[in-house]
Amino acid sequence: MPLQLVISDPTRVKTIKTELESIGAFVKPIRSDPQGRIIVRTNETSPSELERRFPGETIEQYEDAIEVKKGAPTSQDLMSFTAWYFTEVCPVGRAQLEQMLDCTPSKYSVYPPVLLLNNSTKRTFQHEVFTGVPNMPVFYDALLEFMGLGILALNKPIDENDEVRKPDNLQVLHCLRGKTYNEDEVWCQLKQNGIWQVWNPFHTMFSRGNVKEKKRILDTFSDVAGHDVIDLYCGIGYFSFSYLRLGCRYLFGFDLNPWSIDGLHRGLTLNDYFSRDPAHLSWFVYNETNEASIGRIAEVRQRLQLGLLRVRHINLGLLPSSEQGWPVSVSILRTHHDWAACPTVSLHIHENVHIGSLTDGTFTERVLRRLTDLAELPGDQQQHSWQFTAKRLERIKTFAPDVWHVCLDVDVEQKRNGQGKQQ
Repeated sequence: MPLQLVISDPTRVKTIKTELESIGAFVKPIRSDPQGRIIVRTNETSPSELERRFPGETIEQYEDAIEVKKGAPTSQDLMSFTAWYFTEVCPVGRAQLEQMLDCTPSKYSVYPPVLLLNNSTKRTFQHEVFTGVPNMPVFYDALLEFMGLGILALNKPIDENDEVRKPDNLQVLHCLRGKTYNEDEVWCQLKQNGIWQVWNPFHTMFSRGNVKEKKRILDTFSDVAGHDVIDLYCGIGYFSFSYLRLGCRYLFGFDLNPWSIDGLHRGLTLNDYFSRDPAHLSWFVYNETNEASIGRIAEVRQRLQLGLLRVRHINLGLLPSSEQGWPVSVSILRTHHDWAACPTVSLHIHENVHIGSLTDGTFTERVLRRLTDLAELPGDQQQHSWQFTAKRLERIKTFAPDVWHVCLDVDVEQKRNGQGKQQ
């Protein structure tokens, strides 16, 4: 049987692939198994040559993939593969094939080792046009082999009332060749903007569409370097890693989902953040409500003998609404921020908003009015007299018909008196 390499260090994958190609032994594609291990397959059957070239790497046997017949698609396209399979491998009549293609999932995500299909009532392999086909598990095996994946799953909407945002409705349709899996051990990896994200799809949501907002942070806010960041809904590190890449001084993250925090720590390892300064880690991440942030920041300041923080950004990345975190943000600035050292703080407020409230400006007006109300303390207005200014409204992606996921950037500064001095 042919042999495959299980790569322990992701940074070596390209080097190993290049060397295998030079001796004509590389078998594409590179894949991950259901445990999240990186697999590079070869056509070698004797381990001695692989052991000599790649000492220390795990070598395993694997089963040959299902035979690829003439005309098979060369790209990872679900529609093309379905058409090929039911024409060449398991032929059906033309009318039935057209029905199948009308019902083949058109929207899906490849998150090794998972092929995740979008939820749809019409475009689904669970449609009756497929359920009546004998040996669909054989088709699923062929599809997963073709895609270089191990699990076929169906994504379903997350309950908007779930504060932890767990994808509990994820439905597994098939595992490659009937292999068993442990949901707790399936970890997906994806690199966006040069930064790895790691998550368990059965316990943590992932949104590919956030890549645009991550890039905006990286491209726009270089002044985060040397300043502090609070990520009130850090998740698996969607935005936290962008701030760390920019060189923030300290990052504080909070999330209720323990699986998200586990994924964040795995991402820190994969992105090699732990090796930068072993004696001084620059992030503090907590699996608890962000309402504990005031006390947690105080603990860190006391332990490290820090003065006030230089908070440059507070990220509020929760959907459908991050409003729960608005008073928390104000309390952090009131308690822990040094206005002299960092006179401008940017709030990144994520919300799902109807298009009407975006075009007529009422969403922005409501946010600014609410923040102003939160900042004013009776009898103490002079000490905490702040100016809130909307700087940018970024439309990230559509969430539903006429509903946009947006990020509103709001700058917070202290008001100045007539002499130009801060109050």
